[in-house]
Amino acid sequence: MNPFSNVSHDLSNGIGLVLGDFLTHSGNDQITLSSEELNCIAGQLTLLQGLAVSMEHELAVHRLGEAGGVALVLEQLAAENQKRLSAGVNGNVLTPNFGRKP
Repeated sequence: MNPFSNVSHDLSNGIGLVLGDFLTHSGNDQITLSSEELNCIAGQLTLLQGLAVSMEHELAVHRLGEAGGVALVLEQLAAENQKRLSAGVNGNVLTPNFGRKP
């Protein structure tokens, strides 16, 4: 069993719970919240915001890791191509001609 199987759902479940609290009053013209209830909702939203920030950072690190893996493969391919292209040089110095006349 994966211990992290429900971690990705904590944010959506938490938002769903807060939303559910509001939806129970959706037919009312007006709702009244005590300061305790308001502080509770604010606390829940603060925790959910922190979770969202952590998940965004984790995703960014994951994407950078994947990009690093791709960069490593590209670097290896470039090194192989450089070896292949310079194999026939045999110590000669190549100077490009950029249209200058000798």
